Amino acid sequence: MSGKRRSVINQFFSDVPELTQEEDRFGSLAGGGTDNHFQTQTTSGREGVSYKIHCDNCGLPNVVTVDWQEMVIVGSGMAPHGWKYENGRLFPNLGCGNGNCGYICTVTVTPDEAARHVNAALQAKVVTPQFVESIRRQLGGR
Repeated sequence: MSGKRRSVINQFFSDVPELTQEEDRFGSLAGGGTDNHFQTQTTSGREGVSYKIHCDNCGLPNVVTVDWQEMVIVGSGMAPHGWKYENGRLFPNLGCGNGNCGYICTVTVTPDEAARHVNAALQAKVVTPQFVESIRRQLGGR
C-alpha cells in the first residue's frame, strides 16, 4: 500500500493504531483482538476440563467446563446430550455468559483430545477406572 493512500485512510481511522509491516500482511487477522479470539486457556480439575475463551460476538471472557462424564462420552466418539455437531465440529450448546449476547461459544472438543484428558485424569486419580468403565458400559461398551 502506498504511503499516500495510507495517510488518506488514517484520516478516517486516526484512533486505530498503526499496524506493523508484519501485522499488515494479515489484514483483519492481525492485532491484539486476534490473540483473544484464538487463545484458549485449559485447566483440569475435579469437575472436568475448563476452557477459558472469549466470545466471538461480544468479546466477553467465558469459562466452559466439560465434566468428566461428557469427556468420556466424547472420547468414545459420541455426542453428549445437549451438544451440537455442526460442520465437522462437536461442541457444548452453550450461549455466551453476557445476558445481552446469547451467541453460542463454540469450544470444540475432538474425541482424541477428550481421551487424552480422561487418561490424564485417570493417571492423576481425579477419576476412577470404575467411573470411566460404567459410562462406557452405558454407551454400549465403546
